[in-house]
Amino acid sequence: NKIKRLVLCRIPMSICNFRCRYCYLAQRDESYQGKQADFKYSPEYVAKAFSIERLGGLYFNFCADGETLLTKDIDKYIYAVAKEGHYIEIVTNLTITKALDKILNFE
Repeated sequence: NKIKRLVLCRIPMSICNFRCRYCYLAQRDESYQGKQADFKYSPEYVAKAFSIERLGGLYFNFCADGETLLTKDIDKYIYAVAKEGHYIEIVTNLTITKALDKILNFE
């Protein structure tokens, strides 16, 4: 399948498990408030809205203002989009192994 579009999924959540001195996001107080993203639509709704039948093959980039894999239920959104047959990229520091294992073992 040819990739027709790039979809940048900015996740409005800035929780991180690191506090790197070089990271400009880590210098903000809101990076450590522990607030999860409040998603307006379910994973199923998002997958249907971005179906291959409607839009063709897509390349999704999931990125939060902190550690992406700390986002509640992010694995469900990634799974729903991957199940549609799209390409997925996740911006992560690869330290959240439970979420990573779930994603890498989708069936």
